Amino acid sequence: MKRSTALIFFFVLMGFGGLFYLVVAFGLYPVAIVNGSFISSRLYSQEFHATLMYYNQVLSEYETANGEEFDVKPDEFIYELRKVVLDDLIEKRLISQLLEELIGDNVESVVSEKIAAVDVSQETLPTALRSLYGLSLEDFTDLVLVPQAEREILESHLALTVQNLDFNTWLRQSRQEASVRVISDSLFWDGERVEHKER
Repeated sequence: MKRSTALIFFFVLMGFGGLFYLVVAFGLYPVAIVNGSFISSRLYSQEFHATLMYYNQVLSEYETANGEEFDVKPDEFIYELRKVVLDDLIEKRLISQLLEELIGDNVESVVSEKIAAVDVSQETLPTALRSLYGLSLEDFTDLVLVPQAEREILESHLALTVQNLDFNTWLRQSRQEASVRVISDSLFWDGERVEHKER
C-alpha cells in the first residue's frame, strides 16, 4: 500500500513539474495583470524583441546614411526599453478593455473591418516585416495593426459619444483608475505608469 502511494505521489509531482516547465518554457506566466487580465511573458518578450529589432535597424540605417554613430549605451537603452514596452502593453490592454466594454461582441468585426482598409497584399511585405521587426505578417497584425485599429476606433467613439472628453484625458484617467500589478523584480506600477525600481 505504501509503495502505490509513493508511486502516485511521484507521478503527481512529475506532472506538476512538467506543467511548470511548460508554463515557463512557453512564457505563459504573467508579467502584469491589468484589471484582472494577464499580459503574458510571451507577449511581452515578442513585443520587446520586435521593438528592439526595429530600433536597431533604424539606428543602423541612420548611421549608414549619415556616416556618424549614435552614442547609445546598450545596457541603459535595453533597461529603458523594457519599461517602455511593458507600459505600452498595459496601455493597449486598457484600450482593448474599454473598447470591449463599449462595443461588446462586435469588437472583433469592427477591428477586422478597420484592418481590412490597410493594404497588406504586397509580395515584399512579409520579407520587409521579417527584416525590420522579426515578425510574420500574422504577428505584425496582432502586435501592431490590431492595437492601432482599437486605439483609432476608441478615439472616434469617445469623440462622438462623450462630450468634452478627448482620448488623452480618458487615457490619463484610465491609467489612474486601473488596477495594475506588475510582476517584476525591476519594474513597478506607480499608479499611472510603469517605472523602474531603484537598482
